[in-house]
Amino acid sequence: MTPRRAPEGRPGPGETEDEEVRVQGVVDRVTYRSEDSGYSVLRITPERGHGDPEAMFATERITAVGTTPEVAEGQRVRLTGTWQVHAQHGRQFRFRGLAGLPPLDRDGLIRYLSSSTFQGIGPKLAERIVEALGDGALARIREEPDALVGVKGLRPDVRRDLVDTVRSELGNQETLAFLFGVGLGPVQAELVARALGADAEARLRENPYLLARGITGIGFQIADKVARSLGIELDADVRRQAALLHGLREAGSEGHCLEPLGNLARRAEELIGLGRTQEEWEADARSLAAEDALVLEEELAEEPCAYLPPQYAAESRLANNLGALLGSGPVTPLADERALLEAEQAAGIELHRDQRLLEAQRLEQRT
Repeated sequence: MTPRRAPEGRPGPGETEDEEVRVQGVVDRVTYRSEDSGYSVLRITPERGHGDPEAMFATERITAVGTTPEVAEGQRVRLTGTWQVHAQHGRQFRFRGLAGLPPLDRDGLIRYLSSSTFQGIGPKLAERIVEALGDGALARIREEPDALVGVKGLRPDVRRDLVDTVRSELGNQETLAFLFGVGLGPVQAELVARALGADAEARLRENPYLLARGITGIGFQIADKVARSLGIELDADVRRQAALLHGLREAGSEGHCLEPLGNLARRAEELIGLGRTQEEWEADARSLAAEDALVLEEELAEEPCAYLPPQYAAESRLANNLGALLGSGPVTPLADERALLEAEQAAGIELHRDQRLLEAQRLEQRT
């Protein structure tokens, strides 16, 4: 019988697990990867001293399984996780974290540059690039792209793509390393990197609560934990404002299109345990409104009311459409009872009296 696949991060039936360790090496093959969940099966050639302690040979290839952003064959990586024995697949490394590393040596660099990550570059061209730029080729490509001019066989279009990809890959690795470092998992980190872009680290150091603004699976509690790790004060402006947005989303999940600021302030105070005056909360709300993170409506009630922008846009469209209908004048009937009788005769049918009455009402738009 085939064993049931275990949930990510836990051994399944027939599996045993050891203490957490690190594995470091080069991805030889991506055997399997789910585009939906990121669950991957990798074949890794470990570096000496970073392989399976029970292997016969120090650099014997290992199988690693876990959830990760997309990883390229030929890429050097560091995995954090545990050794396990699977009832069907045998000994494998279940990782909970994966960080990209720069190639260790000349051969690794050539293999990485000739991988599927870099279009139009094969092993021979990769070797010429490394010969021209040296072991620090990746850094030079990123910082001194003109150093590639003159490499035999490197066309201008391929050179431009190479520079763009190296910059993107190195930037992405640095971003993911930062996100892993503040406690995010692989799938969360990939979503954040995609949503916030190349300057994700700088933006999150300034306001880690950006994590809670529309990134799937990340809410206030996770963002607050990241903020603590980055040294954000408990009474920081960004924390109070994030609490207001969380309260507004919470109100929306309860069916409210908008929330009076007083109610919103109470929700925020309960969330973060900080008491402030109504004027101070209103100042925070106005700061969020200036960023277009919420909309303040001050003419509907005695106190300002807050909308999330999508709800405000929907309510505004609804009001505009209703106004247009009310201002369009009398509605012209589609037909009357006489026209309906003529249609019956033309079709050779006879409606029941109640059916005829109902259809006539519908055609006259009176129901």
